[in-house]
Amino acid sequence: MYLTPREQVYSEAKVRGAVTDVVMAIDLVDTRWSTHPFELNMFLGNANIANAGVFVIGDDVLSGWQTLDLATLPVEVYVDGKHVQETTFRGCNIGSLTHPSEYRCSFDELILALQWGANDFSQRGRGFLAGQVVTTVSPHVPVEATAGSEIIIRYGDAGEIKAKFE
Repeated sequence: MYLTPREQVYSEAKVRGAVTDVVMAIDLVDTRWSTHPFELNMFLGNANIANAGVFVIGDDVLSGWQTLDLATLPVEVYVDGKHVQETTFRGCNIGSLTHPSEYRCSFDELILALQWGANDFSQRGRGFLAGQVVTTVSPHVPVEATAGSEIIIRYGDAGEIKAKFE
């Protein structure tokens, strides 16, 4: 993806065409506050850089991502071999950009989030660079894990990502 700052706003089609790969990732939530990260209010979470701890980027491009129906893609989360959560992108925890009262996570919604980001960055004189990783959504709510835990997230038949946290 390479979207440089410019006067003209980026269209949905231009942003969609700029996406070259989609990879699986794991976002490890952590905090500097004494409160558990799952219990922080929005303001403390934002002051803590959205509770960003570690971001693990998978090695493999998600196969068939251009035609993948994210609304029906099953997502299974395992912690230390124990199945702890199953959901689909339909139930993810962000509000829809086109229907704010609904929760939707189709690929089109993710492109709209990227379009908003590209245009916001462009207005600030910044852009998205080729090879840059941009994260848009988590298809499931956070799950509890401790040091030494192994996390596996399976995305139906499309693939899986695994990481062990020391």
